[in-house]
Amino acid sequence: MLASYQCYKFTFFYFSHQEGGYSVSMKAPDKIKHFRVEFSDGKFKIGPRNFSSVEDLIEHYKRAPIFTDKAGNKMFLVKPFEEGS
Repeated sequence: MLASYQCYKFTFFYFSHQEGGYSVSMKAPDKIKHFRVEFSDGKFKIGPRNFSSVEDLIEHYKRAPIFTDKAGNKMFLVKPFEEGS
């Protein structure tokens, strides 16, 4: 049976040392996962997908898994990471 983890906290931040570089970081059960997001041609790109805004990207990965591990466990973005949590 595949598990769908839906309790992950995430944050979206700018990599200041690299122009146009962003990252979605997610607190997973055993570690922090980072997903590179490129910004070019007015689009946010993560893997093969393109989004017109950060909000569109986040909303998409609330409904579709941003990552599936080898065991089939799916990881979704659920709520933003809050300072101190």
